[in-house]
Amino acid sequence: METKISPHAGHRKRIRERIEKTNEYQLGDLEFLENLLTFILPRVDTKPIAKALLAEFLTIEAIFNAPEDALLCVDGIGPKTAYFLKYMSTVCYMGNRSKATEKPYVGTFSTAIPFLKQILPWSNNEQMAVLIINKLLEVKLYKIYTGKTETDVNVDIDDIVEYLANNNAEYCLFAHTHPKDSTPSQADKYAFYKTASILTGINVKIIDNLILGKDNFFSLRQNKEFSYVNSDYDYKTGKLFVSNNNDWIYQD
Repeated sequence: METKISPHAGHRKRIRERIEKTNEYQLGDLEFLENLLTFILPRVDTKPIAKALLAEFLTIEAIFNAPEDALLCVDGIGPKTAYFLKYMSTVCYMGNRSKATEKPYVGTFSTAIPFLKQILPWSNNEQMAVLIINKLLEVKLYKIYTGKTETDVNVDIDDIVEYLANNNAEYCLFAHTHPKDSTPSQADKYAFYKTASILTGINVKIIDNLILGKDNFFSLRQNKEFSYVNSDYDYKTGKLFVSNNNDWIYQD
């Protein structure tokens, strides 16, 4: 029995050989999309379809975020391919989320602030994050509390304590956002001190409580608002000593 070979097999091979010789992040949109479609359309010339998609939606991001009904209006796109392209937005999101949770180091302002801005993007309402930190000053886990208003976060102290206790936290980092300026309010300080006093009872040490404004940030530790919190901090050197000689150092 004679085996039929797809007339597009050689073209696809050339595409993939070209990709292997190139930095994949430097691919043009057409070449990237043409190759991507070969995974869902194994016996079809994908270049015309890729061109039609880009002519309709202009960017890869717009294609991935387009409704399936809109994708189906493009010649060569059937229900299976439309679902595949739509699902790519989920793939991208999951990839970014996984990257964000690969135990990033938050031992200095220069590393902590970018990570916090990633998980707490600017909003008109306050948001809060409780991060569980290991002895290497890396993020093990974190939990986000969404805000109700520009001055109020929907958070219960008992929930924070339960979250830290259930995950055997030794060290934690608090952060929340302000829509405008990062200066802490009296309510911010009171809520933090109340939480800190409770955490002392379960032997959880607080690395810092950071407030992220739209264009700046405020560290309660750096500004010596930790006067009674039970944590091993040396204000003269600016270091928080933890085990294995790993220090929380703000002099970047």
